Amino acid sequence: MDFKISIIIPMYKARDYITENVDCLLNQTLPEIEIIIVNDCSPDDSMEICRTHYAGNERVQLIDQPKNMGPGAARNTGIKAARGEYIAFVDSDDAVLPDAFEKIYQVAKENDADVVHNTGVIFPLVKNAPANLLKVDEKDYLRIATDKYDVATEIRILSDDMMHRFEYWKKEAYHWAVWNKLYRRTFLLDNEIHFGDMKLAEDLTFCFGCLFHAKKYVIMPGHFYLYRMAETSLCRGSDYNKLLERALFSVLNAEDIMTANMKGVAFFEEYPECAREAIDFVITNLETIYIRPAFQAIGEEGIRRDGIVKRLIDAKYPDNAEYIFFTFMELHKHYPEVEDVVKKGSDVDYLIKVRNEKIAAYKKAKAEAEKKGQK
Repeated sequence: MDFKISIIIPMYKARDYITENVDCLLNQTLPEIEIIIVNDCSPDDSMEICRTHYAGNERVQLIDQPKNMGPGAARNTGIKAARGEYIAFVDSDDAVLPDAFEKIYQVAKENDADVVHNTGVIFPLVKNAPANLLKVDEKDYLRIATDKYDVATEIRILSDDMMHRFEYWKKEAYHWAVWNKLYRRTFLLDNEIHFGDMKLAEDLTFCFGCLFHAKKYVIMPGHFYLYRMAETSLCRGSDYNKLLERALFSVLNAEDIMTANMKGVAFFEEYPECAREAIDFVITNLETIYIRPAFQAIGEEGIRRDGIVKRLIDAKYPDNAEYIFFTFMELHKHYPEVEDVVKKGSDVDYLIKVRNEKIAAYKKAKAEAEKKGQK
């Protein structure tokens, strides 16, 4: 079979969701889809379940990583194995509307797109959501725009003015999740775009590379992807020490990865100050969203006792480790407190409140408009 889309799923501790997830994708209205499941050395029986259900299925590839390396490395493995014209990424516990990839692929072909970027996401807001998110009642869906500033209302191709793209990227006009896009496979391979060695924000740096290498970057309005809300997500979880380790590791590697992603982009060669600004943007996001909340939660003594910050700095900067560690600790002791926005955004009760407020505001506006129309 000639595949139009290869869907890559990094898998780790996914036994409760994986068959529902894969079956949802196999039942897409576009039949020429292959599924690539990359087992990141999951300690549960996720892969055994997949072999039981999908071994021998020509539309499913089952791949084992040699060791646990994180979702970015698993996606890189999937890219190398992909046979489709386009590539998509889906997380193992999420779902996609049944006709999503047929519609997105059509837009890709009509516009000869390197990347198709979807502007919305669906949050099924129920506690203990079923394995198949498509079974959640429509009334419990919260549809939101992932992009900011200038949300598209119609399909359009981004201007090839890279300064324009850069200014809008800084405003987070183009959301950096990997699951809301379709990528031409040869585009990724020809430009050597892959996930860098980061434990957080690897999707941000990957999508940055796509945005600035793409000749035809297509914006497509709509809501197709169903994202499972989990109180203990891969980003947050209850262990702030592990979160701090992942975030600091990513900060220490961010500059090299961003520099590699900008290689061959004439805009950043012409405007090196923009290249520096882009690197600082990624580091600042990691700092404010992950490192500072983790530092607040753990406290100075806990960080000194755990020792992971010191070990990471020693490994990266052996000649100046003491000074850098001292500076890190002093700065973070005196920073003002920040809100843990990821934890807040993963709180189902909070999002239900947001949804109800949106519904109430819509009903109020509708009633006021009807009232004015009667006068």
